[in-house]
Amino acid sequence: MLFRSIKWVGCKSQLSNLIINKIKEVDYVRYYEPFVGSGSILFKLSPNKAIISDVNWELINCYLQIKNNVKELIRRLEIHFKNHNKNYYISIRKLDRTNEYSKISDIHKASRIIYLITTCYNGLYRVNKSGQFNTPIGTNQKYDYNRLIKSSEYLNNNKIIIRTCSFEEAMIMGFDKDLYYLDPPYDSSDNTVYNQYTIRRFDRYNQLALKSMCDYLHSRNCYFLLSNSNTSFIKSLYNQYSIKEVITNRKISSKTSSRGNVSELLISNY
Repeated sequence: MLFRSIKWVGCKSQLSNLIINKIKEVDYVRYYEPFVGSGSILFKLSPNKAIISDVNWELINCYLQIKNNVKELIRRLEIHFKNHNKNYYISIRKLDRTNEYSKISDIHKASRIIYLITTCYNGLYRVNKSGQFNTPIGTNQKYDYNRLIKSSEYLNNNKIIIRTCSFEEAMIMGFDKDLYYLDPPYDSSDNTVYNQYTIRRFDRYNQLALKSMCDYLHSRNCYFLLSNSNTSFIKSLYNQYSIKEVITNRKISSKTSSRGNVSELLISNY
């Protein structure tokens, strides 16, 4: 069994068995994941044919380097973790505030991001309005390089396409019997759910656009399975589809009272 090699907010490890069992209810042709995040579902499911994507270039660059340059990526990560302390963390974090950042290599950028999201507070990828990483240091100081090696082997031994694109671009590519697992930034009625993984927040306009694309997939005879918050807005929006409530543990929220066990939704057209 494969495990995620990148730490990312919204990881579905707790619900992975439930999600994968739901995916396996249908005989699909190709697997799509337009909000790939940590890839926990992708790697545990391990489909032979898949297109994974995200609008966040920094994240997708990490997957490209894991696939194409894993030995060099590990070498650079070993240097980061060997030098790890608060001052070193801050010095690496502030690289994207310099004019030189655009000139450094993609492998350098990938090792930086993996190091930062592994050692930062709660593994929270967060950027300011200028797109600069700004999460403070956390307590974790270790990384499992074997996960990178196994992830690289999987990405190279199967037909896996990796793209930077919007969810709309990814969802318009579907053909008959393709399956989409959708794990977008969650809807929030009170701003307690963290949903800002890029400069722009994923708001209800985006939720409505995602619903339109789900309708499009349905019209194309594609399957979709969507994870989202259990809010009245989402339940009303998808009321013509199958909706199941599930319980999971939320570790990140803007309000401490909103952490802990929470109800989420699994929505599908099958």
